[in-house]
Amino acid sequence: MFHHRFKLKIWLAGLFSLAVFSVVPITTAQPVELEVKVEDLGIEPGIGDFTIGVFMKNYVDTVTRFEFLIQLNQPSIIGFDSQIDTTGTLISGWELVLSQNFEGWETNILINAQADVGTTPGFTPGIGPQSGETPLFNLVAHTYEYPDTLPDQTVGLWMQAYPAWFAFYNQEKQMIGLYVDTVCDSVYFQCLYWVEDSLCLEWEKVQFPPYDSAAYECDNVPYIDTNIVKVDNGSVTVMLSLCGDVNGNGEIDISDITALISYLYLHGDPPPVMRTANLNGSLDGEIDISDITYIIAALYIDHREPVCPYVPPQE
Repeated sequence: MFHHRFKLKIWLAGLFSLAVFSVVPITTAQPVELEVKVEDLGIEPGIGDFTIGVFMKNYVDTVTRFEFLIQLNQPSIIGFDSQIDTTGTLISGWELVLSQNFEGWETNILINAQADVGTTPGFTPGIGPQSGETPLFNLVAHTYEYPDTLPDQTVGLWMQAYPAWFAFYNQEKQMIGLYVDTVCDSVYFQCLYWVEDSLCLEWEKVQFPPYDSAAYECDNVPYIDTNIVKVDNGSVTVMLSLCGDVNGNGEIDISDITALISYLYLHGDPPPVMRTANLNGSLDGEIDISDITYIIAALYIDHREPVCPYVPPQE
């Protein structure tokens, strides 16, 4: 008797699944309405506190409120201060600006800001559509102590584009880019107490067999449409490598000239840290014969100082 009832439930569940998944909405790509970017930055070791710009471009809506979390992927290189810098930024003058290290860890920072909360006379407007040339705000961070014999250390600054950790609101108090999907999946039940093998008095939901019954459950799952809201994570590189130390042996000498010539013209190994071979300081990061000329002059002619600037990664 029970065997037939179980088959019927499975058959009905399967029929329902066909009905749910056979209707697939056709979506088209939409233009980006909001972009949030953390800058890529190179810093010298031991500089103490420094700032990292966070930028926003909003093409359609006026942004009146936001809250989001930024995390470090390597906690041993830099740490966030608990306060952000709003001087000269887009949210300078906003009535509410809160920031804190989430759960007390310097590896993350949670920012919550709102233009107008009604605590001061008049109305504080939000940020109308703009091109993102002025920072939204500046993060404040600090470096930790490192031996100067280490190669450059890079830490990623990541934003979590999920509704619980990333939300920007327009003038209608609507979250920009928020969508809700209905997601259905199989659920399984096992009877804990049968009466005469036909009546179950207590059920338990289980994930794997054995089970006595199956059905479908549907949940509303919110998400941020990344076709509408674009998130660009950033990075901070602590420049520990010695500029001009092309082969990475800790010194600048004739072997670095040999290594650079080998890399450029003899298919030799690339420098362990590419920045160290950009001795003439070209802002595009290009390494060419002029860098060979520069290192020869630095070692044997006028003893000029190698430059090796930080060049952000290409977008």
